Amino acid sequence: MRKNKVNIPAVTSLKTALEIYYTKIQLNNADVAELFGNHAQSTISALKKVARDYMTENKIMLYNSRDVNTKAAYAAWGIDIAEIERRYKKSKEIERV
Repeated sequence: MRKNKVNIPAVTSLKTALEIYYTKIQLNNADVAELFGNHAQSTISALKKVARDYMTENKIMLYNSRDVNTKAAYAAWGIDIAEIERRYKKSKEIERV
């Protein structure tokens, strides 16, 4: 149950969401901005707070006070990586037609 009230923006692209998920262990402000597009720093901070709270609730170690764990952040933000992969694969199939 999410205690923080922040609207989770849509990801900028399926490809970007996949690239960030598979290439970053921790997410910093720039990564969050790349994932969701340009938003106010307060929005990025609020998104990271949601991820940090999720990490605390699930006993996921915080290695850096400025960054959040990628897998935990995606889960906290409701980003289903399997669904993103499925949709991305399907979009590539459609492009080939």
